[in-house]
Amino acid sequence: MTQTDVAALLGRIGDSISGHKSFGPAFEKDGILVIPVAYVFGGGGGGESDEPAQPGKDQPDEPEANPKKGSGGGYGLVTWPIGAYVVQDGQVRWVPVIDPAMLMTTGAFALAVVLKSLRRKRRRARRRNER
Repeated sequence: MTQTDVAALLGRIGDSISGHKSFGPAFEKDGILVIPVAYVFGGGGGGESDEPAQPGKDQPDEPEANPKKGSGGGYGLVTWPIGAYVVQDGQVRWVPVIDPAMLMTTGAFALAVVLKSLRRKRRRARRRNER
């Protein structure tokens, strides 16, 4: 991957995370304009090395199998619908999306954090009582 490839990758990341991805295409139905909105986040990176690869347990010892230069890059992007702006009779209102999957994921994570905290407190209490 050359510097121009890395620059192109970073440019695609910027395009992916920009504001136009947060707002979906507006549509109108029965005189009501709806503009969908999503939470967009992501990240990426890239790099290269001029160092020769080191032979290890996963690499053969032959020099021709070990490249003298390596590079790579990538990015990830997540979009989550969060609601819509609704325009009706000259009035704009926000209508949030209540996503059951997001609620379950958030609730499960919160429960795991609480349970882990309680378990840690019990262990500390047992250690104190054993002394």
